[in-house]
Amino acid sequence: MDYTATKTHLPITSAVLLLTLLFTTHANAILIQALPSTNDVAVGDAFRVDIVISGLEQQPQTEIVKAYHLDLGYTPDFVSATDVVFGDYLSLSHPLSSIFRKKKLTTGNVMLEEMALWDEPILDAAQPDNFMLASIGFLAEDVGTVNFDLLPYLNFGIDVKGRDSLILPIEHTGGLVNINPVAIPEPATVLLVGIALLGVAGLPKMRAIPET
Repeated sequence: MDYTATKTHLPITSAVLLLTLLFTTHANAILIQALPSTNDVAVGDAFRVDIVISGLEQQPQTEIVKAYHLDLGYTPDFVSATDVVFGDYLSLSHPLSSIFRKKKLTTGNVMLEEMALWDEPILDAAQPDNFMLASIGFLAEDVGTVNFDLLPYLNFGIDVKGRDSLILPIEHTGGLVNINPVAIPEPATVLLVGIALLGVAGLPKMRAIPET
């Protein structure tokens, strides 16, 4: 038996197995994304950032979301948070759901918490592979680029619990929004609009002239 050849191939085999494991783990990852409704707005515009989880059914065992705590960070120089709307895949319209939902809007951060009151079989049947956890409203206040990131270091950070209240391994991505100046009409456009308005204003006077 050629032991030299065997020893030579062992590191290569190990490397291939490691790469396969890494790619398999990445493919099966549970992902949370901060998804802006648009990437370009003007000063004064309102827009939303949806927090979406996906990959729950790509696991060896279909996963669920039983509770979560998330912090969404953003640049407060350009936008302000206005409101939070929770999704319905944890509460499933439970009459006491509002008691187990928490939100806190502070400068540069939105904290979200929610806990399901239903049993795991009900959540398993109701929750799809991907769904919205919450949607945050924002108002564009100044020109600039805003990054929205799920922060793993504020308060509890990214803490999502699945079956048996075990913490799920989560990957996360953010998004950005460009805030542009308010568009100013060109002088020619303003002139045409002015002429049109003058014409409309003169119509009643023309109708008031008696026929000869």
